[in-house]
Amino acid sequence: MKRRLLFLILLVMLVSIAMSLSACKGEAEIPDNRKLSVVDSKIVNAIGEEIYIRGVNAGGYLIQEGWMCPTTSNGQNIIDQKTMISVLEQRFDEQQVKNLLNAYESNWWTEEDFDNIKASGLNTIRLPFWYMNLEDSEGEITNFSRLDWFIDKCDERDLYVILDLHGAYGSQNGKDHSGDTSGINLFDSEENRSKTINLWVEISSRYKERNIVAGYDLLNEPEGNAGTTGPIQWVFYREVCQAIRDNGDEHIIFLEGVWEANSMPNPEEVFPFSNIVYEFHEYNWPISNLGTEEGLTLHQEFVDTKINNYQEEDFQIPIIIGEFNVFSNIPAWEYTLSEYEKEGIGWIFWTYKVKNHESNWGLYYGTQELEEADVSLDSYDEILRKWSLLKTSESFILNDTLAGLIDSSK
Repeated sequence: MKRRLLFLILLVMLVSIAMSLSACKGEAEIPDNRKLSVVDSKIVNAIGEEIYIRGVNAGGYLIQEGWMCPTTSNGQNIIDQKTMISVLEQRFDEQQVKNLLNAYESNWWTEEDFDNIKASGLNTIRLPFWYMNLEDSEGEITNFSRLDWFIDKCDERDLYVILDLHGAYGSQNGKDHSGDTSGINLFDSEENRSKTINLWVEISSRYKERNIVAGYDLLNEPEGNAGTTGPIQWVFYREVCQAIRDNGDEHIIFLEGVWEANSMPNPEEVFPFSNIVYEFHEYNWPISNLGTEEGLTLHQEFVDTKINNYQEEDFQIPIIIGEFNVFSNIPAWEYTLSEYEKEGIGWIFWTYKVKNHESNWGLYYGTQELEEADVSLDSYDEILRKWSLLKTSESFILNDTLAGLIDSSK
């Protein structure tokens, strides 16, 4: 009897162990199907399901823009990130400057912001950064801490992230959002071209196995000196694409055209690579000061013309709108989102948060009590205090109108 009981106990234990091992093995073998690619002019995951991009930009986080970020210099909007940092370096020591920038970045974007975006029903965050975010004190591309953290937090929440080079070496457009307004010195400089290609190779080497990275947006609004995209940019795009593919990386590459559909070539002829997506930005500035009815009519024409132009070019690859905003015209917002979705054009609006109170530029906008740090006049302690109060839950308010529009688009 005792032997039989012992045998039964042993049998139960063996079965339990076997089941546990089987469960662990099954867990380990669950594939990560999130890796995106392009198939038949659609963005799909690893099992062929179409993924429709609905996203928001993480503007103002790694590159500040004076109009939207709570930072001034001598009471005026900062000129650009490079100048802002230069002012700080003239006033404070190296460690203090690092502390200040860390305070800004660590509070402007926290874990709660990923949760907010996930709860809103969006599935993608476009992350603007510039080359100086990744450089160490020796100018080498080694400082990946911010990008690592951002990607990891997106991974935990199944939020795709598009890595967007908003500011290349020498600047691709000379605008404040590139971080450097001193000139447009990317395309005509062999050194800056080489550095920018190397930057993308380093990024690729680090993230080519990360499936939550939707892809690489090679250059934000690469106007160059001509104010549009053309052969100069196409040649550079091709060089960067080739370097990434030679690195064994098959992530989607987003190539931007400024500003019209005809600024980009037939992709088969110029970019003979897999997983290419064209990206455009759409801002219909003339309607920003018009009444609702007049603005809506003009904006409907604007959207219809843009979509018709994309269709006429017949690129045979996906198109996304990587940035757009429709200001305070709510019916125009509704029309824009419905037309993009009807035509299968993914969208990522600008932006997640702005300092301006009750502004439709942000899914969250600043409270009336939000303080701006003056990098030229405020003391170190004052800048540190103000930049430490930038958490969304502390100093920003949900834009219910914009949140409702996004939710209704799902």
